[in-house]
Amino acid sequence: MSFGSAQLGAVPFGTELFIGSAPYVTFPLPADQSIIAPLDALTFVITAPNGLRRCVVFVDFPASYTPPELVHDGDRFRALYGNSDRQELTPGYVYRYALVRGGGGWRGRPTLRVFATDTIGLQL
Repeated sequence: MSFGSAQLGAVPFGTELFIGSAPYVTFPLPADQSIIAPLDALTFVITAPNGLRRCVVFVDFPASYTPPELVHDGDRFRALYGNSDRQELTPGYVYRYALVRGGGGWRGRPTLRVFATDTIGLQL
């Protein structure tokens, strides 16, 4: 796929192609500013209108003064997040991530950092 065009059949039926639209994230669960229990799943959806090339996810615990943790390297979840799940909702375009942290679960108020690149090079 190149900028400004798409191969016939490259976009699943019912999916709109917005050339120039970068990937974006929505966070359905938990609600913003809600209390997160240690074993809750943090859920988000990444949508890439031009097709997702790679998505890398980090979690940061600002109050702990420790470096961010790598959750998903674009291919697989790291060991501490091995019970997490990634599901294709629209193959190649929309993915749901449900993050579960091992080792005692979530601590403090985590901040998710999502870096995504689509098939034409646009980034979140």
